[in-house]
Amino acid sequence: MSKLRKAMASFSRLVPSAYVKVLVQEDREAVLGGDRKRVTTLFGDLQGFSSYAESHSTDETFATLGQYLDRLTKAIQANQGTVDKYMGDGIMAFWGAPENLATPETEACKAALECVEAVRLLRIEGYPFQLRIGIASGECLVGNVGSQDRLNYTLIGDSVNLAARLEQLNKERGTAILVDDATKTACGAQFTFRDIGMLQVKGRERLEQVWELVNSGTHG
Repeated sequence: MSKLRKAMASFSRLVPSAYVKVLVQEDREAVLGGDRKRVTTLFGDLQGFSSYAESHSTDETFATLGQYLDRLTKAIQANQGTVDKYMGDGIMAFWGAPENLATPETEACKAALECVEAVRLLRIEGYPFQLRIGIASGECLVGNVGSQDRLNYTLIGDSVNLAARLEQLNKERGTAILVDDATKTACGAQFTFRDIGMLQVKGRERLEQVWELVNSGTHG
């Protein structure tokens, strides 16, 4: 039993803990395939980390990276999100899977604001970082992709690509959090949004209505 608990604890660190919980509760194993679900996806990327890494030791860089990712992970999980993967100093997370949520868009926006605040506190501590976040919502294919021997629980869909593009668009627009129209509409009056306009997002043919998430409150 002790070995089993240790194995489960390690397994939960390597794959989304919520997914492990579902597998255990439903007494099934992970297999290739998935389901279609409405999901809200978040991509975050840290501006200034590459320059920091160049001027600090490997140990300092990894320690700082761990501190940063730990704060973001806690903010995401506290708001019912699932961390999909870490990509260097980037992070991908989603809401609405494996467990259904009534308001995945709202939870994602709350987490995004908390993540930005966490990085603001890091700047107060002397770290020269800025966080850029993109959020988009829509129907996605959620499940296990890969081979019979190696699986990755993730999601695939148009809104996933849009969230990644919105994260990158922040650099051009000088913003911190950009969301698509579907996310803004679903959130109603719970947050303040600034109209960025109809934009041509890289890699997409049609124009997209883009909003900047400013803070909690009544949107304008």
